Amino acid sequence: MPVSSRAAVDFILLGPTHDRRQLQDSYEIHLIYPVEDIDEARRKDWATEQGKERGRQAKNPGARIRPDWSPADNSLRAFFAAHPDMARRVRVVDADAAHVIDLLQPLGM
Repeated sequence: MPVSSRAAVDFILLGPTHDRRQLQDSYEIHLIYPVEDIDEARRKDWATEQGKERGRQAKNPGARIRPDWSPADNSLRAFFAAHPDMARRVRVVDADAAHVIDLLQPLGM
């Protein structure tokens, strides 16, 4: 299961390169896993990486260790709860079935 950063989602959907007024009704967010499954995989990955950081810190006391996973700060569920206008755009699609993602630009074919 792919694991992506909530910070990346935050930047893509809220970042300075997007005019949210223009995107207001013109896009959907396609996921191939439910948000809860993504968050659980990300939480496990977070714990694994935190463990690696602890091991590195044992060898190098100055090494940084990420804070414990915080559902409020790190989960996509909390992100979408805070941004209901985006949550309503989420579409969980079957990873094995064909589906169209409209990129809102001509394909030139």
